[in-house]
Amino acid sequence: MVQLCSGANFTAETGYKLSQKILDNDLLKGVPFTSNLKLQAGDFFKLTDGLGNLGNTSFRTFARDGVEDWVITFSNLKIMELKEIRVFSWNGDIRSQQDFDLFYSMDRGKTFVPLVKRILARENGVFNLTRVPCSLSDVTDLRFVFRNPGDGINPQNTLHSSILEIDAIGTYSVPLTFAEAKKVGRENSVLLEMAETIEHQDILPHGLSQEPKLTEFAT
Repeated sequence: MVQLCSGANFTAETGYKLSQKILDNDLLKGVPFTSNLKLQAGDFFKLTDGLGNLGNTSFRTFARDGVEDWVITFSNLKIMELKEIRVFSWNGDIRSQQDFDLFYSMDRGKTFVPLVKRILARENGVFNLTRVPCSLSDVTDLRFVFRNPGDGINPQNTLHSSILEIDAIGTYSVPLTFAEAKKVGRENSVLLEMAETIEHQDILPHGLSQEPKLTEFAT
C-alpha cells in the first residue's frame, strides 16, 4: 500500500549554523546515483558518504551548464522505513539555491510517485538545507528533479544547483541471518508437509491408490 508523506510538506533553513549536520551513516551511504547530465564538479559518491560537510565545500556537486533540468536517481535501495530526506547546498552565487521535485518508487523504478513538488530554498551565497519529513515503507528508489535556480524568472538560466549532500533518514531493510533463514526454511518445510498430508487425505479418503487401474482397457 502506498503511504503518502504526512502533509507532503518541507522546511528550509539558511545560514552558516544549521540545525542538522551532514551524516556519514545515512541510508544512502555508499550508494551511487545516476545523472541525466554530465557533472562539472563532484562525483556519484560525494553526495552520500558524508564528505560534503560544511567544513569542506570542495565536495559540492553540480552539473555542467545547460538549461535542462538535472535528474538524480538513487536505485536498488533497501529502505524498510523512510522518515526524512535532507538536501544541503552551498555556493557563492545563485547556485546555492534549491528548486526541485522529489519522487519515490516501491517497485524498483517501474513507477515513480511524487512525494513533494516545488521544494524551494531561495537564498544566494549561503548554506541551504531543505528537510522533507515523511513516513514511507519499502522504498527502492529516490529521484530528485532539480530545476535551475531562477528558472521562474529566467528559463534560459544555465547554472545548476550546487549540492553538498543528500541524506536519507530511516531504517534499513535488514536481510535474514543464516540462522533466521534456516529457521524459516524448517518452518516452511513443516507447513508444506502438512499441506501435502491434508491434500492427500482430501483426495484419497478411502485409502485408494493414486495409480490408475487400466486392466479394463487391456487388449
